[in-house]
This record gives sequence, C-alpha cells and structure tokens, in this order.
Amino acid sequence: MDIIFNQLTHLYHPKTPFERIALKDINLQISSQSFTSIVGETGSGKSTLVQHINGLLKPSSGSIQIGSISIDSRKKVSNLKELRKQVGMVFQYPEHQLFEETVLKDICFGPINFGISEAEAKRRARWAIKQVGLDTDILSRSPFDLSGGQMRRVAIAGVLAIEPQVVILDEPTAGLDPEGRKDIMSLFKQLHEDRQWTTIMVTHSMEDAAYYSDQMVVMDKGTVAMHDSPENVFIQIEALKKLGLDLPQSMQFLRLFYAKQDLKVIKPVFSIEDTADEIIRALKTVRKG
Repeated sequence: MDIIFNQLTHLYHPKTPFERIALKDINLQISSQSFTSIVGETGSGKSTLVQHINGLLKPSSGSIQIGSISIDSRKKVSNLKELRKQVGMVFQYPEHQLFEETVLKDICFGPINFGISEAEAKRRARWAIKQVGLDTDILSRSPFDLSGGQMRRVAIAGVLAIEPQVVILDEPTAGLDPEGRKDIMSLFKQLHEDRQWTTIMVTHSMEDAAYYSDQMVVMDKGTVAMHDSPENVFIQIEALKKLGLDLPQSMQFLRLFYAKQDLKVIKPVFSIEDTADEIIRALKTVRKG
C-alpha cells in the first residue's frame, strides 16, 4: 500500500515553553512494495516520521494516508487497531518487547489481540517461526532462555504473525556484530521479497541503506532533504557531507582509489562484487591511457 504524507508537521510539547518542531511540512510518497531507507543525523526526524505511519504519533497539522486509512490532524483517529494490524513495527532491540512465558504465547499475542482465533494464531506462529529460520521446537521454550539473536528473531516472528502489509524497521541491526547484522538484514531482504511488503527502515548504516533499499529518504532538521534511489543519492557527495552523512565504505574506498589513479568520476557501487568490477574497469582505463 502507498503511504502519502501531505503537509505533515509535528510539534513536541505544543503550546508550552518547550515547544519544538520535529517535522515541518512533510510532503512524501512511499510507494507500495518498495524498500525505503530513512537516514539522517540524530535528531533529524527519522523516528518521528515513521511513528506517524502506525499511529504512535498524530500530526500537529497536515495528514498521512496509509492505504485506505487516513490520519488527519483535524479529526479524531477512530481506526488505529485496523491500522496497526496492517502496519507492523520492529523496534530497536525488539527482543526487549518479549514478555510471555513461552515463545508460542509471545508470537500469538499480537494476532489474538487483533481478533484472530487461538487456533489460527498458533498456526501463524508455527509458520512465522520457520520464516525467521528457527525450528518449531523453540515454541515451547521460554524466550528468556534463548540467545540474543534467537530472541530478536522471535520478536520479528511476532510481527510476521500479524501478517502486515507494511513493516517498519527501526535500527534493526542495533547492537549486532557484523555477522549478526548481515544475517538479520538478509532475513529482512528475503521476507520483503517473499511477502511483497512495503518495507521502511530507519538506519544510521549507509551500507545497509545503499545495499538493501530501492529508495532513500534523507532527513535534515525535520524536513526531507532528498528522496531518490541510492545511486542518485550517493552521487551527491558534497550535499551529503553538508548534511553530516558519510558515503558507504565501498564508495569511500573507490574515492581514494580514484584519487590515486587521478580519475574523477566515481560510480555509485555498493556490493563487494560491483566494487571489484569497478576497480578492474578503472585499471583498464588507466592502462589504455
């Protein structure tokens, strides 16, 4: 489902001495089934933006349309339950959300809360736990007896079991080592492709934003500074620097390599394979010269 922000502004502590503009006049469309990464410096408005998508925050002015559901600053929100059934959110450190005595009960909590029968919730739990790469035997265990990586996967399974159409990932690799980060992002990429979600990821990782996204939103002081493909965003090197953002490591490496070879054009590449191909192409150019 498409998500459309229309002149959305959000104020924290309105009409008090502590009033602060968190978002200002946001006009933005996130296309259905896209994988969109939202990046920006701390305090730029990333998390505030996505918290409007599942109704955790209401606009101070303007509106947001999520599929057929509209949240308008001038109207009372009456269908939040239906919205949160369609929009799943994986918070930073989602394992901290686990609370039930067994993994099965924890995964079933969301679907049952949305009116799904216990039998159907259990069926979804068995399906979801397989989707995140865990065996169904784990369903009878306490979530607090699991490893950190397993707990995170259980929390993700809980979101899966709701069967949302939109999934928001808020810093999904926080606290993970490089191998764990790769595993969890590969999982989300596969789920995005299999389930045809609209995936929205808040991240500080330029590497993850570049490699996994087909669209990027760059936030700056509560406004949208850029909205484009990763290739078109990361070619704007000087603009990103002014916004306090780095290039992915692959491009940082290529920039140094190009400088040493006295070459000026830097092609946006993000994977190891594409970086290697670009180096080979550049070396051939130098030899011909």
